[in-house]
Amino acid sequence: FCYALAVLSYPFAVFSLPVFAVYFIRQFRRKKKESSKQYNFLFWSGGGMLVVLLFVLFVVLNSSISSLFANLGNILSEPSHEPVGLLALLLDYKTRLITLFGKLMYGFMLVTLLSVWYSFLKSGVFKKRIKILLSGLCLALFLFGIYRVLDSEQLAATLINYLPVPIVLLSPALFFLNDRKPSWSMYLFFMGILQCAAVQLGTNNGFHGSSYALILSGIAALIYIGSMEFPFARSKGAKGTKTAAVLFLCITMGFSMGDARMAYVYRDEPLYFLTSKLQTGPAKGIYTTEQSEEKYRQVTEAIKQYAPEQGNVVFSTALPFGYLCTNAHAATPYTCITLLGTDKITKYYHGNPERRPDFIFFVNKAYGFHNGKDILSDSMADFIHKGNFKRIDLPCGTIYTKQ
Repeated sequence: FCYALAVLSYPFAVFSLPVFAVYFIRQFRRKKKESSKQYNFLFWSGGGMLVVLLFVLFVVLNSSISSLFANLGNILSEPSHEPVGLLALLLDYKTRLITLFGKLMYGFMLVTLLSVWYSFLKSGVFKKRIKILLSGLCLALFLFGIYRVLDSEQLAATLINYLPVPIVLLSPALFFLNDRKPSWSMYLFFMGILQCAAVQLGTNNGFHGSSYALILSGIAALIYIGSMEFPFARSKGAKGTKTAAVLFLCITMGFSMGDARMAYVYRDEPLYFLTSKLQTGPAKGIYTTEQSEEKYRQVTEAIKQYAPEQGNVVFSTALPFGYLCTNAHAATPYTCITLLGTDKITKYYHGNPERRPDFIFFVNKAYGFHNGKDILSDSMADFIHKGNFKRIDLPCGTIYTKQ
């Protein structure tokens, strides 16, 4: 039931389904009470089917079948972004890893190869010493990896997504250092890996967006470390020492994430610079910098003065909150990155002429993120020319509005 809700709220979660399939296959192969295995599977699949039926019922009651099929292409794709080859996306992830960690990547690869060699050694004093050496190397790489992440000039949200990457890169080495012993935490580990791959291949978020799913894999790695046996395991107080080591890793990751989350606000300045409280509009009550408050005021006043309360409006390239400043409808099927110069928008308006805009706001580059990138296509320029639009130039952007 909970998994189905997760898929419904974030469809890429469905790519972790193979992990559940492997789990249930292993359950049915084990010598366990048959009724118990069947009950677990029926309970899991039944909860999922219930969510599916409720969702289908909701769609049928709120939308016609014809409109659903007519917009199926937009439902299953992201019209605002051009498709990229799967191989190119995978290679991009590798490139971003090298860019972030630099020569430290050689350390991750070296410790993994040495751990593979270690797993084939015969038990003895030499193997114990190698394990201590490699464990220390893993710890050093983990700390240096965390440092490289925090030292990189990235947005706070991006830093949080990057922080689990070092421990995930060390996970293969940890597996071989533990003599290839399986653990239930591996289900959680691969769930994170599959979801990361799904986001990388299915969106334009790239490395900084897809890496957030590795938080699951990072948690699994920490759990796995807690189950490992170390050379000092038979010594007095060994259990407390191992617990302290795992807690140290958890606290390091937790503190790093907390520092990134508390010190920076998403796409804004550090917390102590956010001294101006927004007084109007959809962002009312949020604190930001004085400069951002002034820009926000200019944009919201321009929308209030020139945008219609009826009809269709579009903000280019990225001003999602603009649609909350008016009762008019969005003139595009998406509100995040809207490029009016793309072929997809041109085709969309050919198929949906009733959605053509009555108000167009090209936001200047200095206002927000991703703005100032759009250009008018020939068909959109012709539409504006023939549609009796009035051009208004403002410090925050250029507006075209029907007279």
